[in-house]
Amino acid sequence: AFQTVDPAIPPAGRPYGRLPQVLFTLRPKPFGPGLLGGLDAEYDYFDHNHRVHGQRIAMRPSLSWPLRRSYGHLIPSASVQAASYSLVDAVADQPSDPGHVIPTFDVDGKLVLERQIGWLGDAALQTIEPRLYYLYTPFRDQSDTPVFDSTELTFGFSNLFRSNRFTGRDRIGDANQLTTALTSRTLKATTGEELFRLSVGQIFYFADRRVQIQGPEETATTSPYTGELSALLMDNWTGRASFEWDPKEDDDPWGRRSVQIQYRSPDNLRLLNLAYRFDQGTSDATRYEDTDVSLRLPVGNRVELVGRWLYSLLDDRTTEAFAGIEFGQCCWKLRVLGRHFKSSPEDAGTNSVMLQLELAGLGSFGSSVNRFLQEEIYGYQVD
Repeated sequence: AFQTVDPAIPPAGRPYGRLPQVLFTLRPKPFGPGLLGGLDAEYDYFDHNHRVHGQRIAMRPSLSWPLRRSYGHLIPSASVQAASYSLVDAVADQPSDPGHVIPTFDVDGKLVLERQIGWLGDAALQTIEPRLYYLYTPFRDQSDTPVFDSTELTFGFSNLFRSNRFTGRDRIGDANQLTTALTSRTLKATTGEELFRLSVGQIFYFADRRVQIQGPEETATTSPYTGELSALLMDNWTGRASFEWDPKEDDDPWGRRSVQIQYRSPDNLRLLNLAYRFDQGTSDATRYEDTDVSLRLPVGNRVELVGRWLYSLLDDRTTEAFAGIEFGQCCWKLRVLGRHFKSSPEDAGTNSVMLQLELAGLGSFGSSVNRFLQEEIYGYQVD
């Protein structure tokens, strides 16, 4: 279950509780000559006092035939997304027991071409990796199915090769499309450490995307270009960037972009993140531009400092900031953290204090500060 702390959220807009949720996963197992079979299944009772709610049973059996070689791979696969509902307080003229059975077929192919080069005076290996990914999912009308846990994925390079453009089990996107991508890597010849990587990709659509959560059908024949860049800048310093470029947009073709620089010590105890992010969004409510600074700094053997400052350049104000300190030794740790947070630009903000005492072998008491830090500071790892 989830607690909403913003009183402006109406009761009907609050999230569903999963009371209970049961997950079952069968990892890929050999099934016939060269075939791998797997299964994901899930049972949920989605609870809500002001909206349609009820039970959902969903499963996804899959079968693939991976052909892997040192110079690339070819992986055809097929799966079926099946779901059945038993609903309470269903909307008028909507069934109380909707369901769907939707097949998906995809083929993932990749080649790896390589050559020896020099990189700043050292021997290195450069690769060129073209990749094609074809996806086909037929259209099935899902308008009578409630949206319990599905949202549309943010467009980006990492999502070019997913079999569904939605998360969750309530919406299975129809697709007839081909993803083309190209990646180039530079690897240190002696250790295989990645020194540089650039990836660019685009989707070609052969049919309109009719399944939507909100808004009209998508009719574009091509997606924007999207890509990622990462580089080892120097010892313990890395840089990452991502971008989205749409030549059909006249005002600002660079719809989404980000840049991040990270310092991480070999023992993972010292950490510094510097980031800039921009997203044009589909409206003023979804548009953002911000800077993000976070750190982890040990002081001596028993004290550690942590902090983050998230600043909105669009609104010219701090949206989140926290600072904390940890005291500890072999058998106990005490974490104290103060946080200022704004849920919206016009919000005055809230201030809170988190306190956690951890005893080795006995568990911890108080707020889960370490889990909060893992979610808020990129690269933070609990000792």
